[in-house]
Amino acid sequence: MPPHPPKPQPGPRPPPSRNPYQLAAITAAAERGDLTAAEERAEALDDEITRAHGQTHPHTIHIREVRAHLAHLAGDPGTATRWYLHVTGLYMATAGAADPQTRLSAKRAYALWRSIEDPAVQEETREPVTAMLTDILGQGTTPPPRAQGPA
Repeated sequence: MPPHPPKPQPGPRPPPSRNPYQLAAITAAAERGDLTAAEERAEALDDEITRAHGQTHPHTIHIREVRAHLAHLAGDPGTATRWYLHVTGLYMATAGAADPQTRLSAKRAYALWRSIEDPAVQEETREPVTAMLTDILGQGTTPPPRAQGPA
């Protein structure tokens, strides 16, 4: 009796079918100024996508960028900086330092870091921002001292 042919291995699962609708609902909530609802929906979608695809999947990275942007819209540059640092790390792991998305995410993290007005929050995030800049731009790249103020 001939051996059975190997079963085809399943490919990557497509994004959740509700994904575009959920993103539209997040956008609609943000546009009407309900940033709390937008963030709650984004958090739920992040959990769903992460469970389905893992930490480094492009859909996961995208929803985390959305969460960073929502924090920025909410006037929380500290949280936005932390999210963009996280997203930059994911891009570094998946695409490398020279990738345009990695560099754009790093630029956003740095710009938001510079806009933090609370000296304690800015100091708390200084080391991760410095490490990110070193990873992206090379040694000798450091954020300016706090005394120079926000950009």
